[in-house]
Amino acid sequence: LYFLLADVAVILVLSTSFVLFDIVVKGSVVLLSLTIVIFLVGALSLGVFISTFTTSQQMAYLISSLITLLPTFILSGFVFPIRSMPEVLQFITYLVPARYFLAALRAIILKGATLPSISNQIWPLMIFAVTFPLLSSWRLNKRGF
Repeated sequence: LYFLLADVAVILVLSTSFVLFDIVVKGSVVLLSLTIVIFLVGALSLGVFISTFTTSQQMAYLISSLITLLPTFILSGFVFPIRSMPEVLQFITYLVPARYFLAALRAIILKGATLPSISNQIWPLMIFAVTFPLLSSWRLNKRGF
């Protein structure tokens, strides 16, 4: 259910962006969709993983906001260019999956990038999308779910 909701949200945001800002996708829509799906699998699984450490939905939301939402928003390169950040923060951005996601999105939409040209962004996203479902499953099994 959350995956479908996230997909709908992404489609609405992208559609609105294309209409309001007259953006044309120069790259493959299939590659764009695949990149979005890979990121969503990892992001939603990270949310499930965080929730396995809490006892309520409110606590899971609070913790996930502090651990993921704020750092992702600031360190992904969405708000501030990564190259303008202090070197320590630039290094930390390599641990933020949204950094790779945004770079891939920009490359596909604006430059018409192909899979080989964005493989440096896709591999970290794949690791993210494989690691957190496995960790979530392990934690859920450990808790008896």
